[in-house]
Order: sequence, then structure tokens, then C-alpha cells
Amino acid sequence: MRSLDRISVDPNIRLGKPCARGTRMTVADILGCLAGGMSEAELLADFPQLTEEDIRACLTYAAEREQARLVQMSMKTSAPTGCCTVALPQDRNIQSH
Repeated sequence: MRSLDRISVDPNIRLGKPCARGTRMTVADILGCLAGGMSEAELLADFPQLTEEDIRACLTYAAEREQARLVQMSMKTSAPTGCCTVALPQDRNIQSH
């Protein structure tokens, strides 16, 4: 299973926000816990439905989204006037059910 296969988007769960597959934990929830100083071990202990792979998938998802955003911004600022830009998909590699 690829790392990003662990992230799902379902409009009926958490308003369609990306979640760790099989949970209601959003990528933002998990990243927020880590950013707030919670260790991976604490996160796994507090939320036993999560796995180490889920946490890695959230980090990968966030990194890829940020990279796509930076590329998109770069394309918009460096494109000559009158030139068309190509919008990158927001959630490439994300499976919806």
C-alpha cells in the first residue's frame, strides 16, 4: 500500500476533509497534535486507531500539498502576461469513496 493510500476523502466524513483511512481523524488533527508538541508515541497511545503508517501518510500528504502549492504559486508569478497557467490538482493521489 502506498503511503497516500492511507488518506481518504469522503464527503460524509468530517465534511470531506482528508482523514487517516478508517478513522475520523483528519490530517489537520494529526498534524496539529504533532505541531503542538505531542510525540508520535503519545499520539498513538491516545488514539489507538492510528498507526505509525497513518502518521507518516499525513506528513507525506502535507508535504506534497505544500509542494504543489509552491509550484502553483511559482507558475503564477513567473508566467508572462497573457500566458496561461496550468492548475495542479489539489488532491492528486487521494482516493475518494
